[in-house]
Amino acid sequence: ASYVTSQTSSPPPAKPSDPAVANFQRETDGVFTQVKDATANWRDIDSLDSVQALPQPVSSSITSLGDHAKGFRSITASDPNARIQIETADALAVVNDSTRALAGKDASAADSKLVQFLKAHPSPPSDGQKELWRYIATARAVCERQRKEAETHVQRAQLLVTANEIDPAIDEYNQANGIFPSQATANKIRQLSERSASASSPQ
Repeated sequence: ASYVTSQTSSPPPAKPSDPAVANFQRETDGVFTQVKDATANWRDIDSLDSVQALPQPVSSSITSLGDHAKGFRSITASDPNARIQIETADALAVVNDSTRALAGKDASAADSKLVQFLKAHPSPPSDGQKELWRYIATARAVCERQRKEAETHVQRAQLLVTANEIDPAIDEYNQANGIFPSQATANKIRQLSERSASASSPQ
C-alpha cells in the first residue's frame, strides 16, 4: 500500500492559459483583417503578373504573428481553438510568402509554397477561414495553369537549343518566363544569351 501511495503521476505539460489563447486569437483576427483588406476582400487572382506583395506593415504583422504562434504549437492537440489560430497564422504566412515571391518574379517558388501548404492543410479549420483557403487555392490553380502554358514554350526552346538555334530558343524561354517566371528559366536565358554573344563576337 505504501508503494502505491508513494507514486505520483507526471504533471501535465505546461500550456498557456485560456486568456493567453484568447489574446492570440484577437491578434490573429486583427492580422486576418489586415490581409483581407490588402487583398481587396480576398479578390480572386486572375493572372500571376497582377499580384503585388502585401504592404510592409501587413507583412511585418504576419511575421510577428508567426513568432507568437510558436508558443502555442505544443497545445494544439488539447486546445482546438489554439489549433485554429495556428493554422490561420500559417495560412496568412503562406499568402505573405507567395505574393512576395510572385511580385519578385519567382512563380516557381510561390507555387512550391502553395503546394506544400495545401498538402498539409487541404481544408480550413473552421468556416471563418473559408475565404482565406479559397484565395490560396485560387492562387495555386493560377500557378498551375500558367506553369503548364509556359511549359509549352520551354519544350520548344529545348528543341531549338538541340538544333543550335540559340536566338529563337532565347525568345521561347523569354515567353515562358513572362508567363511563369522562375529562377531556373531566368538562368537558362542568361546562359544562352552569353552563348549567343560569344558566338557572334569577332574571333
